[in-house]
Amino acid sequence: MSLEAPSTIDLAPNNPYSLVLPCAVIPAPGCAAREFAGGGLGAFVTRTATLHTRRGPAPRFAGVPAGLVITELPSVSMRTLLKEESRQWERSTLPVLVSLQGETFELEEMAATLENVESVSGLLIEAEDDIVAATTAVRRATPRPIVALLQHGPDIAARAVRTVAADADALVVAAPVRAAGGPDALAGYLLGPAAFPLTLQALLDVRSVVEAPIIAFGGIASVEFALTALRAGATALMIDAARWGQPFVAARIAQGLPVVAPA
Repeated sequence: MSLEAPSTIDLAPNNPYSLVLPCAVIPAPGCAAREFAGGGLGAFVTRTATLHTRRGPAPRFAGVPAGLVITELPSVSMRTLLKEESRQWERSTLPVLVSLQGETFELEEMAATLENVESVSGLLIEAEDDIVAATTAVRRATPRPIVALLQHGPDIAARAVRTVAADADALVVAAPVRAAGGPDALAGYLLGPAAFPLTLQALLDVRSVVEAPIIAFGGIASVEFALTALRAGATALMIDAARWGQPFVAARIAQGLPVVAPA
């Protein structure tokens, strides 16, 4: 397989709206720093929205070899997201992918709300119950491209097949894995290069059973890792480096990938 990345990527080739990215590298939800929101990356990905505000303790961190564990990934309410970001979406020169998290009924309601926002290019959904049911519900609410996030797990390939059959346009493989670290065994999510082998195996498992576009997510910390993921079948790459202290890794990876010129 070629070591090069295509110059443009369509994450929804079978959707009449399409979701064409100018670059294979996109930031994870909430990691799109203002400095490069319009320069060198493939999409603007919003902060993750939930239907209502979720209150809880501030996230805690613990360092682990080649990464860190964080207790919670941040989110904002849908109302806050629209109030604070929607004008920025209108000015974006990149496709705007709105990140949504919740149970099936919450995701469907948020998707319906966003139908009135013309600047939205697609939805990234993370279901807290059943991703297949959530994809079906969100599709009822919108014809826009749906990118479904698959959690790590031994049945990820089977869930991928069912999620694509439920009309997801693309898949994210995979969400940060649960882990613990530090002297107090802090429980949370593993971020950083340590997560990459888990992402790579999940990518191989899913690519073996679906032809839909796949975004590899987790531990992609270098151009070398990015090329490995592309060789393994990734269509695009999601970088969460801002959360583990490397806010400009996404831009450096995008700049470092060889590019295939359009035919």
